[in-house]
Amino acid sequence: MATKGGARVLGRNDTGTLEADKAADIVAYNLSDIAYAGCHNPLTSLVYCGNSSLVDMTIVNGKVVVKNVMVLTVSTQETAIKAHSHASN
Repeated sequence: MATKGGARVLGRNDTGTLEADKAADIVAYNLSDIAYAGCHNPLTSLVYCGNSSLVDMTIVNGKVVVKNVMVLTVSTQETAIKAHSHASN
């Protein structure tokens, strides 16, 4: 409801539902990971126990950019090196 309503309020017909030819971003978490153990509510688990390193899959505009917790679109090692270099200057 919020997604469809948000798209409608923005006057966008290219988003708001998960369909072919529509803009959509999806993030999937594996809630059976030990990091989520002991929390009975999935939403509460994400808010209080989760972090971005626990993202199992991310799809942006139909393209998988994270799969099995691995970023596919950039080298995270190179990105970290560049970030550290910029931070130290």
